[in-house]
Amino acid sequence: MTLKVLLHHYGRFTSPPGREFVSEMVATVDPVELDTFSTDQVKLILTNYLGYDENSPTFLYIKKPNCSFDSGLVPLADAIQEHDMILTYTQTHQNRLHLYVSRVELSPLVVTEQHKDDTKKTENQGKPSCAKKLFD
Repeated sequence: MTLKVLLHHYGRFTSPPGREFVSEMVATVDPVELDTFSTDQVKLILTNYLGYDENSPTFLYIKKPNCSFDSGLVPLADAIQEHDMILTYTQTHQNRLHLYVSRVELSPLVVTEQHKDDTKKTENQGKPSCAKKLFD
C-alpha cells in the first residue's frame, strides 16, 4: 500500500491544554510504501532534504484521528510497530499520514497525561475513548 506523508516541521507544540502545532512548514513525501516506511527513512528526509542536523534530537509523532494534540499524540516508532494503527490512521485521512516533527521533547505534562491514559485504560474498558476505538 502506498500513502502520502505530510511532514509538519519547523513548528512547535504549544502548552496544554489546547495544545497546537504552530509556525509550521509542511513537506509532502509521495508515494511512500507502507511496508518499508520507517523512522530512519523520515530522519534521512529531514537531514538530506529539509536541512535538519542529524545529531540534533528530533521527535516524530502522529496524532490519532478524532483526538486532540493533548491526548492523541503517539510517537511514530510506536505507531510503526502497531501496523494496524498506521492503516487505521491513513484510511481515516484518505491515505495520508500527518507526521509532526518536534525538535523539543514534549513537556512532562503530556507524558504524564499519556501515562494516566494508559493506567486508566483497564478501568475504562467499557467506556469509549480514542484509544479504545483504534487500538483494542
